Amino acid sequence: MPKLETRRAKLGFLLAALALAVMPAEAQRGKKPAQGRQPVSHTYLPTRHPGYTDRVDRYPYDPGQARKFLKEAGYFPDLDGTLRNAAGNRLVLELNTTAGNRLREQVAQIIQADLRRVGIGLTIKNYPARVLLGDITNKRSFPGLVMYAWILSPTSDCDSLYTSDGIPRARNGWSGQNYPGYVNATMDARCKAASREIDEGKRNLLLNETAVIFSRDLPALPLYVRAQVAAAKAGLQNFVAVQLSGTYETWNVHRWVWE
Repeated sequence: MPKLETRRAKLGFLLAALALAVMPAEAQRGKKPAQGRQPVSHTYLPTRHPGYTDRVDRYPYDPGQARKFLKEAGYFPDLDGTLRNAAGNRLVLELNTTAGNRLREQVAQIIQADLRRVGIGLTIKNYPARVLLGDITNKRSFPGLVMYAWILSPTSDCDSLYTSDGIPRARNGWSGQNYPGYVNATMDARCKAASREIDEGKRNLLLNETAVIFSRDLPALPLYVRAQVAAAKAGLQNFVAVQLSGTYETWNVHRWVWE
């Protein structure tokens, strides 16, 4: 099964698959469960994470540009519209995600339809969570793509997530969470430094850099951030709802004051 081995191919895939989050609600009616309300992910950190920066590369939904990037990556349409490379291999990928999760299954079907528009075939094979998040991800045995959610806190960093020593391997007992197998020496250095930095400002600057590197290299293809709702009584200062799954609204309560 072919893989998205070049950045151009990854860009083509990403630009074709972002319709879920960025298409206007009118165009999504009856098709898109997000209805345009889920913020698009541009990097591994959500926009409200303290380490996020607006300097990250952005990839708007653009099927035309997707086709251009895929052509530059060496893929051309066959008579049936499916893309093939110079060796004649069809660009058909397998996507694995958790069975029984209705929203995730819908997202997979939407991605499948969107990719079909640019000539990428996608087969969907779902597994129970214990299987998908067990050997399939931990032993990196997914044949093409795997989709899952990720939880971050305001103090989360990229150590183990996107550092080379965090790649699960037999020699490290399949530990680590770098499931894409991403290797970048600069990313390693910045992620390690951020995880050890106690000064909040310096730490966030390091994370800013990792967010930019991730958005350029695309070791994983971020889709969207789950929208969350929070409310506070008028007069409460420094209340910040960071919209991070698993993070309580009281994460920075030590900074709250009444007006």
